Amino acid sequence: MHGGSHVILDGELLPRDAAHVGIDDHGFLLGDGVFETLRLYGGVPFRVDAHMQRLAASADTVRIEIPWSHAQLSGQIARLVERNQLQRTPGRVRITATRRRGDSVHATVLVTADPYEPPVESVYEVGVDVGTAAHARRAHPWHAIKSTSQQSNVLLRRQAQQAGLFEMLEWNDAGVLAEGSSCNVFAVDDDGALHTPLPSDGCLRGVTRDTVVEVAREAGIVVQEGHVTRGRVESAREIFLTNSLIEIMPVRRFDGRIVGSGASGVVTRALRSAYRSLTGEVG
Repeated sequence: MHGGSHVILDGELLPRDAAHVGIDDHGFLLGDGVFETLRLYGGVPFRVDAHMQRLAASADTVRIEIPWSHAQLSGQIARLVERNQLQRTPGRVRITATRRRGDSVHATVLVTADPYEPPVESVYEVGVDVGTAAHARRAHPWHAIKSTSQQSNVLLRRQAQQAGLFEMLEWNDAGVLAEGSSCNVFAVDDDGALHTPLPSDGCLRGVTRDTVVEVAREAGIVVQEGHVTRGRVESAREIFLTNSLIEIMPVRRFDGRIVGSGASGVVTRALRSAYRSLTGEVG
């Protein structure tokens, strides 16, 4: 799908082709910025408050000042959704804030709202194949930042594509699971309990991740947030990936080995159904 016809750059609604960022902007020069990606349901962004809070936290950490309040940014999203006619079609929103130049705290803020074509339903039924990244990730507090410095993740995704896989999973230098190039990871054990890495192990605390943890606990499913070993993943009855766009995606094969029955498992299906119910409430 093509991008939306208009964007909002520094508060101004512009045709997409007319929006330009300065050549001295540190987001362009150094990847010095933060961002959030939100899924639209019926033109309404899902879990917008959680995304706004994480955007603000990331910006505070890197010392960039976003000149718009959460309410003002939400207003810009609504304006853009209407202008790009995304009220009745699947969509995605991205808010990007970069350092305007040098040691300045002033931000360039870009809001985009585009059509989004989700994976077809059959993919959610059979699952996807994932592998192990070639290099370990060093766990660091900076992984809590949703940063525009995404080169390592771009390379990881390319590695997956070249191997014919949906995603590559990264272990940290202590040998425990971190995340994928753009997703959080859950493993389901033989007792039906969920296991997912702690942010301190090198993963971003995803909004969808936290929503899944919330939904699971409300359903009486045990959730263990902690060190996830390779053995835990290899022996998992089910594995699934989460992010705002793919929602909850089951894994069929891990490093070439069939996971469980080789299709979406009972726990994964139940959580996806509950998650879909939540998204239906905002659309």
